[in-house]
Amino acid sequence: MLSFHYIQRVFLAIVVCFPIALLAQTNCQADHIVLASNFEFTPNELVILPGESVAFINVEGNHTINGITNTLTQEPYNNPFDFFFEETEGVASGVCMGVVTFDVAGTYNFDCSLDFNAQLGMTGTIIVDGFTFYDVFFDTNTYLPGIWQTGYAFNNYLPEITNGNDMYTIFAPTDQAVDEIREIMNLNQFDMVAFYDMIAALEYTVVEGVWMADDLSPNLELPNLYGQNLTIYENGGEFYADSAKIISTDYLTDNGVIHVIDKCLAPAGLPSATVFDIIEKSPDHTILESGLIKVNLKEKLREQDELDPSIDMDGPFTVIAPTDDAILTLIEGLGMSESEFLNSQILDDVVFNHVFANEYESDELFNNQLLLNWGGSTNQVSIDGSDIFIDGVLLSVTDIYAYNGVVHVIDAVLVPDLPPTSGTCGTWKLILNGYNGWDGSTLDVYIDGELLSSETVLTGNTSSFEFGVDKDAVIDLYYVPISGSSQNGYALYDGDNNLVVSSAGTSNNWPQSTLGVKACTEEPLCGQFIIEMYDDYGDGWDYGYLRVFKNDVFIDSYYMPYGYGPQKVLLATDPNDLIDIEYVGGVYQEENAYKVIDQNGTLIVDQFDYQSIPQGALDIIACESTTSTSEASAEATIKLYPNPSNGIVNLEHAEQIESVIVSDLQGRNMKPVNFNNGFIDCSNYPIGNYLLKIKLANTVEYHKFSIVR
Repeated sequence: MLSFHYIQRVFLAIVVCFPIALLAQTNCQADHIVLASNFEFTPNELVILPGESVAFINVEGNHTINGITNTLTQEPYNNPFDFFFEETEGVASGVCMGVVTFDVAGTYNFDCSLDFNAQLGMTGTIIVDGFTFYDVFFDTNTYLPGIWQTGYAFNNYLPEITNGNDMYTIFAPTDQAVDEIREIMNLNQFDMVAFYDMIAALEYTVVEGVWMADDLSPNLELPNLYGQNLTIYENGGEFYADSAKIISTDYLTDNGVIHVIDKCLAPAGLPSATVFDIIEKSPDHTILESGLIKVNLKEKLREQDELDPSIDMDGPFTVIAPTDDAILTLIEGLGMSESEFLNSQILDDVVFNHVFANEYESDELFNNQLLLNWGGSTNQVSIDGSDIFIDGVLLSVTDIYAYNGVVHVIDAVLVPDLPPTSGTCGTWKLILNGYNGWDGSTLDVYIDGELLSSETVLTGNTSSFEFGVDKDAVIDLYYVPISGSSQNGYALYDGDNNLVVSSAGTSNNWPQSTLGVKACTEEPLCGQFIIEMYDDYGDGWDYGYLRVFKNDVFIDSYYMPYGYGPQKVLLATDPNDLIDIEYVGGVYQEENAYKVIDQNGTLIVDQFDYQSIPQGALDIIACESTTSTSEASAEATIKLYPNPSNGIVNLEHAEQIESVIVSDLQGRNMKPVNFNNGFIDCSNYPIGNYLLKIKLANTVEYHKFSIVR
């Protein structure tokens, strides 16, 4: 005897093999059938095309067709649309529960919601595999070559459009068009895709409904998803969407049509370039454009700082852009030609005075506001009614928006404070050399402790800087390294074109700073002493410095902010000058070292030892003569030892000591000295150099000593 389940399987096989007979019998016309029997759907997975229909036929038991809510989880199926057929009782010849036409692509899940059928596995899936925008964009090599970047952006940002069921027309830019806009915006492919206005730009090119090429007509305005109109034009028999030529048409999908265009489009009111590109495109700012390129700001002003806040960039930017006429007025007043101005030492000062590493829209500016410019100085804002002035110059055009900032236009130049080019000691010149610019490294020129200018080689292999110097001025040259520094160098010439000092980089080090250059002083009789400062780690002295005294008069404190050394300090000396050097340590003192070299090149102080902290040096006598103070000191009746000491100084003397006073080298008396007839106790004093005044019965003696730890 045959079992019921065997008979059922045979019956199902007959139904599957002869669906036409079954459909005729049940009057349930459809492209596909799904049979419902005890605890299963056959087939339980079905793949069809959009527009095809499925008949659900009950051949055994009581069942529903539930395509709304998952019976097992009670969560919505979220099918592209809901469907449900009420409970029916099946018979062997089949009962038609209903027919569904699946016009919308997607995945449809369903189950039998009666009793425990779903729990026992009575669930099914129908996949409506349509040919959508998503399919075209996912595999543009097969379906529509040359729009890969556009397709990637659409599928990532608007999948509800590309893989949805609503009908649209998409105007898709070519890869070449995308490359062109990426060049304008200075973005690579992935930064471009991540750009914050990308969705707006994509929505601008999408129109509801299907508009075939034959449907397009001149001056047709198509409302797009961004809320503006995409206008169709005709020129010479060719059609355009806004300014983009439609170069290929009618790529049909199940959810719309694609037309290919040769430009990227963006909604009205959004920026279309960086601040540099705005200036580059302006016919009235050609000199400013050349100046920005000369001072290496082109790429800087094309950076997209707001794309990734984790990347350290200087933007967004504001450029106060003087017109060509404004700059020509300035350079004519300086007696220069345009070419001379673009190659002059003041070019960077002028250009930097108009660039700001912040975004200042006009409505954000207020009276007496100070704006820090690229050169490190400030420009002042003033407001008069609706007029806005920068350093007294009216903003004639405001708020030209860019992706990375804003541009304002002015009709006069914001003239910076330019260093004087002559002084009582003439015009001095710096020659800077390197290889293809200094890559941001600078030589900071100080006169009498005040920063005069930060000079660099912007492009090429050399640049010069002329500046006025007064008699007895002290010039300090600090080299500030950034990168590429080992190939750089500089030379300083005085007003008579004599080489004063030079420094060049080496294979493993950059050029060094030179401090203490005195202008137009009489040649010192003993020439120059040189103090060379070194650092073992290469990051300068970390707040440490040398205090230098000559004949008990404080000369200066010398810091070493950068490098390994030698940083050179020039010290003019005359016969019998008495030099004292005090070391004031910062952090990492064991990394510091220094030497003193006399006018003959002889090493006279050697504190070059990275194993210990450098000590001060006292009583360095410059070209000692036969009547030097050392002879007078030889007549002293008191001797101090040890010197340097840890604070306990023994006094060897023959005469009675009446009093002892200790002062620092600036003449300030220290706390009362713990003194007895054999020693003084200064162990509570800080490390440093001191002057000891000892009063005897008939004379006073002065002795210097150092305290170390």
